[in-house]
Amino acid sequence: MFSNREKVMKYVHRITIIITAFLLSSVIASASIVERSFNDTIEINGNVTIHINVNITKNETYYAIDDIYPPVFTLISTDSYALFNETGHVKWLVLMDAVNTTYYYVLSAPAVNGTYSFAGEYMFEGDVFTSTIAGQSEITVENEITQNPPDNITSEHPPTERQPIIRLVIAIGFGLIGLFALLTIVLYSGKDSTAIVKIMIALIIIFTIISTVLQGL
Repeated sequence: MFSNREKVMKYVHRITIIITAFLLSSVIASASIVERSFNDTIEINGNVTIHINVNITKNETYYAIDDIYPPVFTLISTDSYALFNETGHVKWLVLMDAVNTTYYYVLSAPAVNGTYSFAGEYMFEGDVFTSTIAGQSEITVENEITQNPPDNITSEHPPTERQPIIRLVIAIGFGLIGLFALLTIVLYSGKDSTAIVKIMIALIIIFTIISTVLQGL
């Protein structure tokens, strides 16, 4: 049989476990957070925009953020809320009525290839210690990629899908002229066909000019 003192200690122990589990689950399930995001690859001397996303889930009313960018990068601009009185740092401070929001700032990459790291911390109302900014923390700087034209293009006007059709039209046209000439010889054999010959010559000249223009398209 348990004594009264042992029973009390047993209940106290159970209650302590329950309260601790409840507090831990509340913190894990609803912790407010600050995250960083950006394009993780950039060309040398190129610009990149850093986004700082604030997600409030515990009804905090104030917070402070200190983001630290790689020292070889150059700060180009920030949003209107940022504080940047210290080289290498961009800070935000909200003293009341905090809401979910996204901040940003723009950096210029160095002229040296490599992978560079970000750091940074934040604190919300009620926090005892600072937390590390979550999200992306590394960016890679690469050489500019030059796109060369394909080696197999040698003319100023590369072949197009229209050229086979143009050749077909020219072949049909000269075929019709040849047929017209043959019919003329058969029908007007032994007769004065000067007018017909002139018409044939005119048709050949006109069609030659048209075919030359079509081949140049």
